[in-house]
Amino acid sequence: MTIQESLQEIRQSLQKFDNPPTLIAVSKTKPNEAVQEAYDAGQRIFGENYVQELCDKVPALPRDIEWHFIGHLQSNKSNMIAKLANDNYKIVVQTLDSAKLADKLNSQLKVKLDVMVEVHTSTESSKSGCSPSEVLALVDHIKSLPNLNFIGLMTIGDPNDPRSCFKQMKDLQEQTKGSLSMGMSGDYKEAVEFGTNFVRIGTAIFGHREYKK
Repeated sequence: MTIQESLQEIRQSLQKFDNPPTLIAVSKTKPNEAVQEAYDAGQRIFGENYVQELCDKVPALPRDIEWHFIGHLQSNKSNMIAKLANDNYKIVVQTLDSAKLADKLNSQLKVKLDVMVEVHTSTESSKSGCSPSEVLALVDHIKSLPNLNFIGLMTIGDPNDPRSCFKQMKDLQEQTKGSLSMGMSGDYKEAVEFGTNFVRIGTAIFGHREYKK
């Protein structure tokens, strides 16, 4: 199945829901040609997990793409994200997880950057994100920073029990009044049932990832 056919199939499945979410095509480890193919099929929002890969792709691909950073953001690489935003590329960071990182990013920006708070709702210790109990304080802190614009919450659902994660996020959304980003290739339909605004789908569009050896 081609990328165009995969995109069409996923869009049709999303349109069956009452409030279809925005599709983020996760293009990490995929070549620019694959992103361009999806772009030519009408996709305009892409997700990347690695800062260096994002920095390589952004200037090489169409300027009107909206790029969502969805990987763990190390504080020593926040300046690279800030530079893209300062150069007026369309960047959204979905993975802010501490006040310290928010402060650093804010200080490096000359423009207002849309950000989401990553919430750790899974039982998997390897997943990043702030704890649900810390969300409200972090959101308030972000809202006090002039160069950050809080737009919502993001999580990676537990593969064994995504619904409990998504319900927790729905409860937090009601308190923070932002959007939700949750659901990937294996659990996006459950996420849509809980009212997510963004789904992040890679494998179902581009096939399995090709990691560099």
